[in-house]
Amino acid sequence: MQETIIDIIKVPEKARVNKKIPKNMFYRNAELNKAETKTFVDEIQSVQLLAMLNSDSIRVAPFINEDYNISDVALMIVELKGRGREEKVANIIHAAIPYPLFIVFAHNNEVRFSTGMKRLNKNDSSAVMVEGINYSPWIDPQYPLPVQKTFLESLALETMPFDNLYRLYLAMDNRIYLTGVIDLIDVYPSPSVNVSMIQAMLEEIDEMEKAIKNLNSTMKREKSFAHQMEQHVKIQNLQQQLNNLLTQLREVC
Repeated sequence: MQETIIDIIKVPEKARVNKKIPKNMFYRNAELNKAETKTFVDEIQSVQLLAMLNSDSIRVAPFINEDYNISDVALMIVELKGRGREEKVANIIHAAIPYPLFIVFAHNNEVRFSTGMKRLNKNDSSAVMVEGINYSPWIDPQYPLPVQKTFLESLALETMPFDNLYRLYLAMDNRIYLTGVIDLIDVYPSPSVNVSMIQAMLEEIDEMEKAIKNLNSTMKREKSFAHQMEQHVKIQNLQQQLNNLLTQLREVC
C-alpha cells in the first residue's frame, strides 16, 4: 500500500520518511483519555509516517499569520483492523498532532483519505483547533471506478498550488471535501471549481433531503387522506427543487 500511495500522490524522494510510529507514542504524548486509548488499541493495526512536506523537502514556503502557522504537512498511513470507526480514529489523530495531516486509512485493498485544516487557538498560542475534518469514500486504488480515478489523479502533488503550505494543504483539503459530490451526481468536480459555491449547494441539498425524509415520515403517520395528499404535494415540490439543484450542481462541476 505504501508504494501505491506514493505513486498516487507522487511524493518526491526527498520528502519520504517511511517511519513506523509506535501507537504508545500517542498514549504518552497526546494526553488521550481511556476511551481514546481503547479506540487506538481496538481499531489500529499500525501507523506509518509516509512523508513530510515542507520547505526543505518540496521547496514550498511555510505560511504564518495570526490564524495559521504551517511549516510542515505530514502524510500518514493508518492500517486499520476493520472498517466503520475510522472517523473516530481520525478525530483523535487530527486533534493529537499540531500540524496539518493527510491521513490515508487502509484496510485490505482499500483506502480512505482524511484531511483537517487547523487554526491557531487565540486563547493559547501553543495550541491549535481543527476547523473541520473531511473524508473521501473507500476506494480500491488498484481498480477504481472512472470517477474515483479522476479523484485519485487530482491528489498528485504536481497538480497542487505551491505558493505556500497553506495554499497547498487547502487544495488537498478541498479535493477530499469535493468527493461528497460523487454520490449525488457520479461526477468528481474539476479542481478549479468554486468550492464555496459547491459547499453552499451541498448544504442546501442536504437540507432538502432531510426535509423530504421528514415529510415522508409525517405522511406515513397521517390517517386523513386529505392530509396525506397535502404532504405528498409538498414532497413533490421539494423533490422538483432538489432535482433542479442537482442539475445546477452538474453544470458547475
